[in-house]
Parts: sequence; C-alpha cells; structure tokens
Amino acid sequence: LGAGALTGAVYLASRKGMKQLPRMIFFAAILFAMGLMSLSLSTNIILSLVLLYFTGFGMIVQFASTNTLIQSLVDDSKRGRIMALYGMSFLGVTPVGSLLLGAISGAIGVQITLFISSIVCLGAAALFSRRVNIVKAALEY
Repeated sequence: LGAGALTGAVYLASRKGMKQLPRMIFFAAILFAMGLMSLSLSTNIILSLVLLYFTGFGMIVQFASTNTLIQSLVDDSKRGRIMALYGMSFLGVTPVGSLLLGAISGAIGVQITLFISSIVCLGAAALFSRRVNIVKAALEY
C-alpha cells in the first residue's frame, strides 16, 4: 500500500495542469475500488501484495487530486473553511468508519467486509462520474 501510494504521489507531482484532474479522480477511485475488490477475493499473499500496490496508488492519486481540485475551485475567501471541512471529513470520520468496519469484519469476516467496501467505493465513483463534466466546466471557468 505504501509503495503504491508513494508511486502515486510521484506520478501526481510530475503532472502539469489540472484539466484532467476530474477524470483522473474517477479512474483512481475505480482503481482503488477494484484493488479492494480483488484483494477481498485473493488467497495468495504475493498477489495480495501486488494488489495492495495498485490499491495504494489509486488511493493517493484520488485523495491528492481531490484535495488539489477543491483548493483550486474554491474562492480564496472561503478556502480555509472548506479545506477545514474537507480535512475534518477524513480525520474526524475515519475513526468512526474504522470502528464500524472493524465491527462488521468481526461479524461477517474481513474478505466480505472488503468486498462490500469496494462496492461502496464503486458507487461513490459512479456518483462522481455523473458530475465530472460539471467539475471540468468549473475548471475552465
């Protein structure tokens, strides 16, 4: 996961421009979700490590691209407040989600929980895909 995230960060740092960020967010979210789904079905440790690499890549590209996009689209006068809310959505909600997923994993198993989580991620990516053109238009404005 860490090696994929590091590679994703280097990949993002090497990119120029923001026109493709909305599309990149969508595909990174799909990569992350498919990585989770494949990981949930894997029983081979080597395959699981490879899948974690791609999952980490998708995760960091999606998170960092979203962060960049939000900062670019928000008015200067509201940027601090919006970024505080965005940051709180990760730092504040993550422990609750971790507790919930831990409880679910204990009840139905880790593999099924990962699979369900991947379905939720695919659903979120599908919702975002309906807004990609709106976000692209805002970037061009």
